[in-house]
Amino acid sequence: MEVPSWMEDARRASKRRRKLLVAVMAAVASLPGEVSSCVHRKRLAWSVHKQTLLLEGEFTRCYRMEVESFEKLLLLVRPALLREEVQSERRTGANPITPENMMQ
Repeated sequence: MEVPSWMEDARRASKRRRKLLVAVMAAVASLPGEVSSCVHRKRLAWSVHKQTLLLEGEFTRCYRMEVESFEKLLLLVRPALLREEVQSERRTGANPITPENMMQ
């Protein structure tokens, strides 16, 4: 017995809708939940860290360059590393990370 074409079309349409529904449900399930909150860490006091390394004679070993070279490099890249204070405070509740700390 042959099935009428309109019934066959309806069956195909139903099958397409089921596949689409499964795809949408999979997409929704894979969406991330809430945005994770910012992890607050205590920032290193660069001046204290630098002085400690200099007193221990470890700056060159840790950073693989002399202090003067580090300072020159910092002068060159500082503009690219600066962050917007307002946005940083809005996101983290703290001042933005300093370029010195970024280069550690």
